[in-house]
Amino acid sequence: MRLFKNKFFIFLLFLIFSFLIIFLNSRKLLGFSNNFLNVFVSSVSKPVWLVSGRFSSLFSFIVDLKNIRSEDFNLKDKNQRLLAENIYLKDLLKEKEILDKAREFHIKDNFDWQIGRVIGMDIQNWSGYVIVDIGSDDGIKIGMPVITQNKLLVGKVIEVEKKFSKISTLLNPSIKVATKTQDSQAFGMLTGDYTKSLLMDFIDKDKILLLGEPVMTSGKDGFFPAGLVIGELKNFEIKPENLFQTAIIRSELNIYDLDRVLVLTKF
Repeated sequence: MRLFKNKFFIFLLFLIFSFLIIFLNSRKLLGFSNNFLNVFVSSVSKPVWLVSGRFSSLFSFIVDLKNIRSEDFNLKDKNQRLLAENIYLKDLLKEKEILDKAREFHIKDNFDWQIGRVIGMDIQNWSGYVIVDIGSDDGIKIGMPVITQNKLLVGKVIEVEKKFSKISTLLNPSIKVATKTQDSQAFGMLTGDYTKSLLMDFIDKDKILLLGEPVMTSGKDGFFPAGLVIGELKNFEIKPENLFQTAIIRSELNIYDLDRVLVLTKF
């Protein structure tokens, strides 16, 4: 850069000097002949044009570089907008799929619902709570059941504000759900747990339970409709001294996969 500045300065002085000679001679102050001036001008013009051509090329390069940077910025901006639009369209498609399944619930099970997006959760998963972006302004009330688009039981609403609600999931021990096994038709009461291993208690001692059979809500508690999916039976225990048998139910709920949920406003 310094070398460029020095050359430019020399060129500028040389150019000024040349024009000064031509000007002074035109005023008859130097007395040079026309032949001398012609030789001088022709000898000067070639390097002048050569250098000016280089400066012109340099200027063109700078302009082209500026245009390239501008085009690069425009392309990046366009790519970012396309990426945002792509994410938005995929989000709409996902919501449409959820709404289509939710409409099936309405037709088959006569459920009314409000769809909500999960906007917060207990990251360490110690409490089993999630927050959704619908509240009392959307008709949400405490105690309403919450499910996924596949009729998987998530939990119930425990706190409501105007614009959002707090949901206690099956991972919270405060949750109690009346349940039944699908094949053996054994009824019991499910208690939430911080792990996915939920305890189903108060099962008739005479019922023969089957490992791996599906477990769902029975609807006998009045808080959750019948037929909501909970998980499958993983283990059970019968003690002669107990009046009931107990079972371990493996929940299908993954709190970290929750994106949108359905709050049942009528069932």
